[in-house]
Amino acid sequence: MAQSDLIAFCDADDVWAEQKIALQLAALSAANEGGAGARTGLVYTGYSVIDADDVISYEVCRTDDGDVLDRMLIGNLVGHGSGALVFRQVLIDTNGFETGLRAAGAQGCEDLLFYFKVAGAGYHFAVVPKPLVGYRKLPDAMSGDRRQMLRSYMLVVAEMLRQFPEKRDLIAYGLRLYAGSLQRGAFANRQFLAMGSLWIALAQEHPGIAARVVAIDLPVTATTIVGAVLRRHLSGLKAWALRNRNPDPAQQPLGSHPTQRRRYSVGNPD
Repeated sequence: MAQSDLIAFCDADDVWAEQKIALQLAALSAANEGGAGARTGLVYTGYSVIDADDVISYEVCRTDDGDVLDRMLIGNLVGHGSGALVFRQVLIDTNGFETGLRAAGAQGCEDLLFYFKVAGAGYHFAVVPKPLVGYRKLPDAMSGDRRQMLRSYMLVVAEMLRQFPEKRDLIAYGLRLYAGSLQRGAFANRQFLAMGSLWIALAQEHPGIAARVVAIDLPVTATTIVGAVLRRHLSGLKAWALRNRNPDPAQQPLGSHPTQRRRYSVGNPD
C-alpha cells in the first residue's frame, strides 16, 4: 500500500487538471479546520465527460458535502474512479477497493462500493465543484457492458442492504435510477436485446423494481429520446433550408453555422 498520508486515484484513460490536487488539499484543510470537521476523509471534484479526442460531451459539478451517506445510497456521487483524494487512514479503515466484484465476474462498480464504505464508516466528504477531471467515455469501455454493470451495481446494493437494512427504500430508489439510466443508454443506441437482458437480470432479484422500470420509466424514456431525435432532425432540415436560401456562408443566420466543439484543457478546465 502507498505510504503517503494522502492518496489520489486516476484511471489510465482519464486526465486531471493541473490545479486539481492543490484545490482538493485546500478544500480538505478547510473542511477539517476546528473540531467539527475532523471526520472529513475524502474530497472529490466535478468532472467533464470527454471522448477519445478530449472533446467535452457534458460537465457534472455536484455540491454535496458533509455526511453524504444517504446520497451515496442512491448513486455514485463522485461519478467515477479518478476524482477522489483520501487520507491513507480512510483506505485502511475501509479495506480499500474490493476485489470481490471482479472475482464474481461483475467488475465495474468498485469505485461506488469504496465511496459507499467511506461514507458508511462515518467519514464526511468535501467537494471542489469545478470540472477538474476529464472522465473519458469510450464505446468499448467496461461501462458499456450494461448487463455486467447492472450485476455489479446489484452486488453493491446487497452490501448496502446488509449494512443499512433500515434504508431499504432509499437503496431501492437508487437501484431503480441506475437501472433506468442503463435502459436509457440501451434504448438510445437501439440495443433492444440488451434492454431485454437488463429486465431479466433485474427481475430475477428485484421484480418489483423491474416492473417499475419497464411499466413507468420505459415510456418516459421512449418519449424523451424519440422527441429529441425528431427535434434534431427538424433542426437539421431548418438549417438545410436556410443554407439553400442563403448560399453565401457570410449571409447565413448565426444559428445555421456548425457549433465549435470544446476540448478539455488540463491547464484551464473552466
